[in-house]
Amino acid sequence: MGEHLDHDLTLLGIDVQHGKTVHNDLNERGLIEVISAHVNEDGQRPLLLLLSPMGGQGFLIGRGNLQLSPDVLRLIGHGNILGVATPSKLIGLEAVRIDTGDEDLDAEFQSKRFIKILQGFRTTRLIRVAEL
Repeated sequence: MGEHLDHDLTLLGIDVQHGKTVHNDLNERGLIEVISAHVNEDGQRPLLLLLSPMGGQGFLIGRGNLQLSPDVLRLIGHGNILGVATPSKLIGLEAVRIDTGDEDLDAEFQSKRFIKILQGFRTTRLIRVAEL
C-alpha cells in the first residue's frame, strides 16, 4: 500500500497520513494527538484506519498493534476501520479476532458481528468478528 501512496510506511508500526503530511511509527499518545487535532467544521474526524489481520492468528486488533488502545479506537470509531488483506491471506480465515484489552469495547465490536475487509481492487468481503 505504501508504494501506491508513494510513502515509506513503517512495517509493524502505525503511520498516519493527513494530506501530504505523514506521521510515522506513532505510539498511543502520538495517535491521540494527531487524531484529536484533525476535526472537520462539523466535528467529525475524516479518517480511515487500515489494518491487516495477523497471518494464521486472525487478530485484526490486539497483540500486534498495542498502540491502538481503547482510547485511540474510540476516537477513530467502528465505522472508520477497514481491514486489508490479500485473497490468499483470507483463505481459511473464517473470523477476525479483536482483543482491545477493554471488555466493553470488545463487546461493541462483537455486536457488529462483521467487519469489512478489502481484498483486492474494489473487492471487499465481510468477515465475522470472533467471540473471545
